[in-house]
Amino acid sequence: MNIFRSLAPPDFLSLLNIVFGFSAILCAASGRIYLSLLLVLIAATWDGMDGILARRRPEPGNLGANLDSLADLVSFGATPAVIAWIAYPSQIMWLAGMLYVVLGTLRLARFNISPRDWTLFEGLPITFSGVSVCLSILLNSPELTMVAMLFLAGLMVSSLPYPKIRDYRILGAIIVVALGSIILGWSVGDFRYSGMAILVCLVPYLLSPVLILWRQKRKRQPLRPE
Repeated sequence: MNIFRSLAPPDFLSLLNIVFGFSAILCAASGRIYLSLLLVLIAATWDGMDGILARRRPEPGNLGANLDSLADLVSFGATPAVIAWIAYPSQIMWLAGMLYVVLGTLRLARFNISPRDWTLFEGLPITFSGVSVCLSILLNSPELTMVAMLFLAGLMVSSLPYPKIRDYRILGAIIVVALGSIILGWSVGDFRYSGMAILVCLVPYLLSPVLILWRQKRKRQPLRPE
């Protein structure tokens, strides 16, 4: 099999996802933490566009699905954990990062062998988790980052249903808010408010399983006789 001929347009976005995720690690290692966090946000953008393009293909291939998971493991599994440890080097952060990567890997492995549901994810998507961990670093609190990593890691391997964002307009709005907040933080020299603003925007998605489970429960309830 010629692997290069097997690549579809969405696969090139997955490769860009890996490129930006790996670049984020190198930037963090050289002390440019804020730039590394921005690169993770850019990687998330490519990941979102990759998913939208893949769903428009009549027969998505196995190569693309596995490539997407491998890219996500790099950019939103290993990379946030490495950045968190570089920002707050300690043994406990190393252990938290290791657990985060292991559970993120398990989440992606489960996704690869699960039947495809084009409306819901099982467990919190690793892209959301990775971006959230990176944003928590902007708040300059190692305790908050460690708790966020452990909490999000648990949600990734849970069975909670999370919606898939399939509308490119919603994705575009999220990107505009994220980049706008980062640029604002850069201009005023304080990224804490940037991270807080984006995290507040992400909270509704984090809590979305409550609404989904409530609606599913209502549909399963039999109608009461008059």
